[in-house]
Amino acid sequence: MSIPTLKEHINAYLSGNISREELDQKLDALHHEVILRLKNDLYFEDLFLSALLPHLTTLPEQAYNDEELRLLLKALEEGQPFCLSCFITVSPRHLNDHDLKVLCLAEDYLKKGELPESPLFENKRYEFEIPKTLPSLMAKDLLYLLWMAKKPEWVLFRMGFDRRELKEKIKGLVLLLSGMRKAYLRVGVDSAAVL
Repeated sequence: MSIPTLKEHINAYLSGNISREELDQKLDALHHEVILRLKNDLYFEDLFLSALLPHLTTLPEQAYNDEELRLLLKALEEGQPFCLSCFITVSPRHLNDHDLKVLCLAEDYLKKGELPESPLFENKRYEFEIPKTLPSLMAKDLLYLLWMAKKPEWVLFRMGFDRRELKEKIKGLVLLLSGMRKAYLRVGVDSAAVL
């Protein structure tokens, strides 16, 4: 999406082809595009860029200097770990059909204390799927916790859970996924961790 454009702009600046002011203008335009996309979809790359770009175009004394830009570029080009923190509120328009089904199932579980049979619990291995958006990551985690809630107490004990803690974790994810609570994230180019 936009990471190649970001790298291109930073390279142009570091090689002297554009001024810092021109770099800031280009990055401000890129930031605007990212913010517009985030209104509809919470892709990890856009979340990462929305957290990163203000660090590049802020007040000169706070913006990344040339050496920090080189380090950033190296991290982006070599795939080195580089994460930033941010807050985000999930909106209903960010949820796809699957995310909504998982959210509804979790809300029902919290109200009734039991889980009905659901096609969401079919023998599908969700751990091999790599979510591309924050809501899909949260829904994947929530579905795993709901699956664990169906297990007998001794299985939960072996996994390091107890039913009360499990229910609290489910409630926390429901609040985040439904947009009732802001999520605090550590976000990278292609992944995020909800803290």
